[in-house]
Amino acid sequence: MQIIGLVGLTCSGKTTALNYFKSNNWITIDLGDIIRETYYTSQSNENIFEWTIKTHNLYGNSWSLLKAIDRIRIQDNTKLVFSGIRFEEQLKILRLIDKDFSLINILAEKEMRFQRFKNRNRGDSGVSRDDFEMKDFIELNKYHIKSIIPKCNLEIFNNGNLKDFEKELLGKIK
Repeated sequence: MQIIGLVGLTCSGKTTALNYFKSNNWITIDLGDIIRETYYTSQSNENIFEWTIKTHNLYGNSWSLLKAIDRIRIQDNTKLVFSGIRFEEQLKILRLIDKDFSLINILAEKEMRFQRFKNRNRGDSGVSRDDFEMKDFIELNKYHIKSIIPKCNLEIFNNGNLKDFEKELLGKIK
């Protein structure tokens, strides 16, 4: 079994990395998708950021990870990637499942991430510089990415083209 976690700020390349792993027969799960799916079915009147913080406070910081794990069947030969790791509790669970668990920080220059942000057209984020800055602030300070990044054992830079990024992924993952 091999489990990898992906960490990174908005538009750093986590989804691109997931797509790469998926095309190489890994099971891929975006914890952000699980949060968004649960939020939209909750019919909450709160914005998604407030709702997510409240939900983590109510159910614990690992609820989205536990919901994801519940959906899959992990076997000895399972190759699994989780994107959107945010909390120490999630790391503890993943390390219990796989003692060789790897956590990868995906990095990209801020201006490149902003250009991607403007073009991604996803319902949970705007397109302005202020929207982008607010999302970074929330991820770093309210979703605890700032405390998880130092726990990463690998870094991958995504400032170039797709082929270079995939080559770097391939070079880091055995």
